[in-house]
Amino acid sequence: MYRAKNNLRALMSSLLAFPHVLIINRSSKCYIRREPLSMSIVEGLDDALKVLSVPACGSVLRGLRLRGLSICNIQRLSEALQKAGVHAQCLQILDLDHNGIGSDGLKLLADALPHLNLLEDLSLRYNKIDTDGVKCLADTLLHLKVLQKLHLGNNNISDAGVKHLVATLLHCKSLRTLNLNCNSIHANGVKHLTDLLPHLELLQSLHLTNNRIAACGVKHLADHASHLKSLRAISLYNNNIGVAGMRYLADALPHLESLQTLSVSNNNIGDEGAMYLAKRASHAKSLLLLDLACNNIGVDGVICLVEGLLHLRLLQTLHLGHNRIGNEGVTHLADALPYLQSLQTLSLYSNNISNDGVIHLAKALSRPLSLQTLDLTWNRVNDDGISLSFALEVNLSVTSINISDNANYEGRMCIEECLARNKRLRSFFFLDVQNLLFSLMCADECGVVWPYLYNEDDQIGIEEPKNIEALRAEYAKVVEERRRRRDYV
Repeated sequence: MYRAKNNLRALMSSLLAFPHVLIINRSSKCYIRREPLSMSIVEGLDDALKVLSVPACGSVLRGLRLRGLSICNIQRLSEALQKAGVHAQCLQILDLDHNGIGSDGLKLLADALPHLNLLEDLSLRYNKIDTDGVKCLADTLLHLKVLQKLHLGNNNISDAGVKHLVATLLHCKSLRTLNLNCNSIHANGVKHLTDLLPHLELLQSLHLTNNRIAACGVKHLADHASHLKSLRAISLYNNNIGVAGMRYLADALPHLESLQTLSVSNNNIGDEGAMYLAKRASHAKSLLLLDLACNNIGVDGVICLVEGLLHLRLLQTLHLGHNRIGNEGVTHLADALPYLQSLQTLSLYSNNISNDGVIHLAKALSRPLSLQTLDLTWNRVNDDGISLSFALEVNLSVTSINISDNANYEGRMCIEECLARNKRLRSFFFLDVQNLLFSLMCADECGVVWPYLYNEDDQIGIEEPKNIEALRAEYAKVVEERRRRRDYV
């Protein structure tokens, strides 16, 4: 391995045979000593572009990820991209997160961006970009006709900056992802954003986490939901939308035909907001991830929510952490688990769940489920994990249970023993492309082999061995012996 400072050209030549994203930052593996980004590396960037775009090698530079750049380095980067000429046009990814370049840096970079005609992914998070910086960026975005992803999170764009941005993005017809997290955006900024929605027919992800849009901002989005039919993910974490905002969002679900990810955690929607969502859940049949953590949802909200979840046949991830579910709420949720056939991850951390609630969960886990990950952190489980470990004796799907700050060491070890077995079982996984069948060979510690077949409808069928009765008896003895050992301890 060469040191990047002295052997950049030789290193770039050796990279020609490898995939096409070049990463240069403080923690880069391109050199042994992790030295800060130096002037010589940035000055040689145009040479690197030329080397990696030699047609005879069939390899071109597809992306740059640069960290720790000063204003001087930004200027050198801009000059290098301009000097590269046609070689810069092959760039598809430009990631300049965590540089703090601000408005002055964007002014310098603005001269280079028009040369990146094929740029698809531009990331400028954590760069202290304010309204003036957005003005500089807006003029250059007009030249990025094929831009698909724009990440401007964790800056200070504000409502005025959104207004300038919208005027430019009207011409970015191919935009699929827009990230405006943590930008002090209010309802008025969202109103400006809705002017853009009719022109972005391909928009798939909209991220507005940690802003201040409130219920009024959600209403602006809901009123234009008919233009969001291709939207797959929307993130509204920590926006204080409340019950009213959740109602507006729920009413918009019939228009969000492609929605797969809905994140509304930390918005204080309460039981009433959960009820509104449950009533409209039947219109979100494509939903894969639902995040309702930190929303002050209690038993009444969970009861209604469970009824709505039964319509979400494809749901894979459900986050309900840091609510007020308690034992009664988790009992209703446990009763619904066998009917949530696609659910793989369930998060219930910090919900005041004690032994009684975990016993109901354990009963659900003893039945055939698709669940793989269960988070019970920061609850009041103190039965040493016995109920969960017993359930895992017959459950072969769960591979991760987090009960830290609950059971003692011995209880956690009992659970980890079963989880380790399940992880080994999942390693026996084969794909029969010809027949479109997934074959999972499950083998327990006693040597019993259980072949499972997954068909196109994800229904499990069991192909039993010839001496099945003998194997069952042997397996029962092993389970009983393990339980006896635990009772003795």
